[in-house]
Amino acid sequence: MTINIADEGALDALTSIEGEQWRSEQHELDGYTFHSFRERYRELLATDPELLELLSDAAISVNDNKAIYGSGGRNRYFVRGDGRIVFSKIHARGPEDIQKAEELGFEIQ
Repeated sequence: MTINIADEGALDALTSIEGEQWRSEQHELDGYTFHSFRERYRELLATDPELLELLSDAAISVNDNKAIYGSGGRNRYFVRGDGRIVFSKIHARGPEDIQKAEELGFEIQ
């Protein structure tokens, strides 16, 4: 199972790693938040779903931001053209976050 930006529980899964403080900040920040990427994905899907399918492994960007930033900007999550949320191993706070992301169903790269 992988987590998709369009999934009902996607924000909850991210919050399990990043915490409630991070979740509350998602409405205050712009460009590298969960909501910004979900909105961008929906726009692209409505405009050209075939293009998204072709670019399924390419990262979506929002205002030149290529990732959803975790708490404190450490963990980073890339949203692929098919909506998959990918946890970036090289941006992880530590091995415990990588393990938790994997357990929750995030793809790890």
